[in-house]
Amino acid sequence: MAAHALRPPISATLLQSVVNVPAAPKETPEPAAPLLPLPEVSPPSSAEQSSPPVDSPPASSSSLPYRKSSEVDEPAEPIDIAPLIYPDDPYLRKIAGKVTLRIFINEIGTVDSIDVLSAVPSGLFEVAAIDSILDTRFRPARLFGKAVPNVKVVEINFDPYRDAPAPPTDH
Repeated sequence: MAAHALRPPISATLLQSVVNVPAAPKETPEPAAPLLPLPEVSPPSSAEQSSPPVDSPPASSSSLPYRKSSEVDEPAEPIDIAPLIYPDDPYLRKIAGKVTLRIFINEIGTVDSIDVLSAVPSGLFEVAAIDSILDTRFRPARLFGKAVPNVKVVEINFDPYRDAPAPPTDH
């Protein structure tokens, strides 16, 4: 699954150490697809909103717990959005898909960890979605005026018939 990138792709080993997703099989590179702007993101459907509970979230850089967006005064918001790169093979084959991620954002606005909650179809878009989120910088969540760690669930939609994939949405 090749991807046109302006930066080197994240290695499968590093990816597995940060994200709970299996490594993708190596394939022969195909012609590069165009770099597309950040995709449009919509909230997951009601059936997908009941995400599995967080068994043991990663340790934040402080002793503060990760708080859901509903538990803070101001949830974390992206301020430096990394480009989302549509993988070459699905783009050339006109395959659409979506990836739902749980992201753990620390109190300085960087991503500590990512869980893949679902991907349809599986194995095609997870790396592109994760790579983009790992390179995105966030304004930290705030509670009583203080920056706190935040956990968010976002859905990223990939549609080869749109000008660009849909940007991530959060709930």
